[in-house]
Amino acid sequence: MPPITLPQRGTQEFPRQISEMIFEDTAQASVIQKLARRVNLPASGVAIPVTTESPRAGWVSEGQRKPSTSAAQSFMVMDPKKIAAILVFSEEYVRSDPSRLFANVRPQLQEAFAKAFDLAAMHGQSYDGTPGPFPESLADVTKAVEMGTTAQAQGGTYGDLVAGLKLLTDDRKRLTGFAVDPMMEPTLLASVDLNGRPIWTDAPADASLPNRLLNRPAGMSEGVAG
Repeated sequence: MPPITLPQRGTQEFPRQISEMIFEDTAQASVIQKLARRVNLPASGVAIPVTTESPRAGWVSEGQRKPSTSAAQSFMVMDPKKIAAILVFSEEYVRSDPSRLFANVRPQLQEAFAKAFDLAAMHGQSYDGTPGPFPESLADVTKAVEMGTTAQAQGGTYGDLVAGLKLLTDDRKRLTGFAVDPMMEPTLLASVDLNGRPIWTDAPADASLPNRLLNRPAGMSEGVAG
């Protein structure tokens, strides 16, 4: 990798090379970005097709008229949003060891951007409590299951999670992953399914792979609970 030159005074931005490294780190630190499908977003935004009606096939005999069917799609428009942070250092500190400065700044910016993204996506807020950039968030859900309501004889924590799964399947939706606050970790580690198998599985050493809960991807991060 070529030498990295950091900005030394004023309000200059990090070079593109450094910015890309930081945002790649952020994607690995953000629980929402770990669980979501990544879509490259141009400056003008993008319209993602969403299937609302799928075609159906039917059995026919030779020479019989083929059944007609239909398919329909709508579009979800994604507009770009900007996230930024300003770090203030003395000129003397920057001059003393710029390469060490980047080593210290990189994880701090990674954490700051990841927390800001997760807070907006999950709770619709910015770090200062003002509304976030997205029109909707996970906090807008109208159906929920309170943890700790299922009797231990019926599965306890496992039963609570299955009840949440049923809310989705009743609406013809799929459960594709979990976002978990670290406060839940002790409870999940002590929980098993009705056959006595652990419901939480730690990820391998590769940090790019999420944990597993009910055999689905599960990301754990501070602030999930709000």
